[in-house]
Amino acid sequence: MKSMTGFGHAEGVMEHFEISVDVKTVNSRFFDFKPKLPRELSALEADLRRVVQGFLKRGRIDLYIEFKPTDKGQLEINEAMVDSYLQVGRQLNDSGVSGSLNIYNLMNLPGVLVSKVHSITAEDDVEQLLAVVSEAVSRADRNRLAEGKSLQDDLVDRLDRIEASLPEIESRMGTIRELFKVKFEEKFKELALDLEVDKQRLAQEVVYYVEKSDVSEELTRLQSHLQRFREFIFGKPGEPVGKNLDFLCQEMNREANTILSKSPLPEVTDSGVLIKGEIERIREQVQNVE
Repeated sequence: MKSMTGFGHAEGVMEHFEISVDVKTVNSRFFDFKPKLPRELSALEADLRRVVQGFLKRGRIDLYIEFKPTDKGQLEINEAMVDSYLQVGRQLNDSGVSGSLNIYNLMNLPGVLVSKVHSITAEDDVEQLLAVVSEAVSRADRNRLAEGKSLQDDLVDRLDRIEASLPEIESRMGTIRELFKVKFEEKFKELALDLEVDKQRLAQEVVYYVEKSDVSEELTRLQSHLQRFREFIFGKPGEPVGKNLDFLCQEMNREANTILSKSPLPEVTDSGVLIKGEIERIREQVQNVE
């Protein structure tokens, strides 16, 4: 089981470049790839996405790549761009606009200075770049696995607390019949005064309300959901399970609500509130599971 939160960093040296790659991941409902690339690498976005998806299946992934040329004399003048700027300047002067271009102005205009090695196009260069990216993503993935183990431990602890509450609820089910029997006997006597209680009618009322208050099915389903939850979190390492766990949290919460609404016993209410609290905490944690 993986967390969706992680970070990875890697660096590499190529023939003409030094590369630095950072990967930051946080929780998201889907795979949300957000590369922050130099303009020169924009054509490689599809390749980068493929590399990332080889490790990460869900979450927001911010990928930052920085590279700088290692060659000396890295910059050269784009003479065509300089001529264009000068021509525009002369036209503005002819139109009555005062001012002039100097070396400092020209150097800071877009496109005047360009890198001699301004893009990564050679197949070997691309492979080396993707290898560095793969290493950074792999480290982020290992980080997510480590945090996933911490999440797993916390989830197991909370599942144990819920399961420990179920026998208490089951043990109270046997007292419901007696509770309703006493309650209706007192009510019948109060309403009928000196008349003798109709035993058959009393039995029918008791059975009706006992059946309405029976939470055996809810407990069985809740136990089944807990077992299924454990199967997911202890399943195949790295397999995305977050959406399945979130669904199970909804189902467990539904059963807990039904138990609370059906049972008249304060002891069951206390256990139900405890269960709902643990389910809510589990669901908060699950939002960060891949």
